[in-house]
Amino acid sequence: MAALRYWRGDGYIHVGTARFAGTASGDILAMADAAQRQRKLAAKAARRKAVVAEKKKLEVSSASLVGRIRVASKGPFVRCLMPSNLFDIGIGHVVVARALPSGLLGSAYFLVDVFCLGIKDVFYAEIGENELRSRLAGQDEAQRFIEVEPARARKLIRDAAAYAAGLGLPAAEDTPAIEAIFGDVDAGACSETFAFGKDGKPFFVSGPNDTPARIRAITRALEESRGPGGWDYMVEVTPSL
Repeated sequence: MAALRYWRGDGYIHVGTARFAGTASGDILAMADAAQRQRKLAAKAARRKAVVAEKKKLEVSSASLVGRIRVASKGPFVRCLMPSNLFDIGIGHVVVARALPSGLLGSAYFLVDVFCLGIKDVFYAEIGENELRSRLAGQDEAQRFIEVEPARARKLIRDAAAYAAGLGLPAAEDTPAIEAIFGDVDAGACSETFAFGKDGKPFFVSGPNDTPARIRAITRALEESRGPGGWDYMVEVTPSL
């Protein structure tokens, strides 16, 4: 099996078939877990988008995204979820589902990276309740979902986006349009203060879909906004043959 290498700047440590940079085994295992979650979440997101593409009939194709979100924002909340361990694992989905006149659910997915990137990905689909339940069950191994108040979920999304913006990292495209699914929910009704980053610093973990160009852009932004030593990272390096 080919080894995975993760570069952190000072020598490699071998863990099984993977090689990691760093000095503390606890940190290495935590980083390895974070990378594995990135790969799992990205793979599931890719499968989800493929399924939705094949089921266009479940969406109101004649309407724009903004128009569909506007309709969804008027329906009652059916689910509003986030991982209970989000600030431990660093990345996870906030899921908002509202009832549509058609009987389907307008479902918004926000992939929130609380360690660094803020809103890394967003996705909206109009699906049946059984399909939503199936999708949530498929993510249970990595995320333990809990119901939260919509105001708390909206504040988390906005604060995560603001944190990343302060690092020079923009939120995923369509974030403002899909965030409108909250309608008139007041994020200010939530008084909770969220602590972003890891150990007081941004911690960038590259995902399987992050291209070298994107990784360079992110690390450049972090270098400019925080300076040397002001941020941590873990980037998967393709092993040499």
